[in-house]
Amino acid sequence: MCMACSDKIASWNALGFQGAIATRFLTPLYLSSIVIGEVPHELRAVAREDCERALWKRLSSVPNPDWPPGYDVHIPEIHFTEQPFLYSRKMIEKIMPSNGSCNE
Repeated sequence: MCMACSDKIASWNALGFQGAIATRFLTPLYLSSIVIGEVPHELRAVAREDCERALWKRLSSVPNPDWPPGYDVHIPEIHFTEQPFLYSRKMIEKIMPSNGSCNE
């Protein structure tokens, strides 16, 4: 199964990011905050709304009374910066220009 980044983070916000083996020994480990780069100040309100929907609000329809103790939808803080992420496509293309081929 293929999952987008937002799918993985949404999953972590409900199940924790500790992995299957650690689940036997630990309570769920949740993200406390997320930093998203390359977001201009004027777009942050829209970006926040989109992030909230993608990362936890869509889980509100999942009933959780039957979940094991300690599990629940966790809501991390969202922070923005205008700084680019070092390994973003935009930054990598500055370092290594592409000719458009996906085989590079």
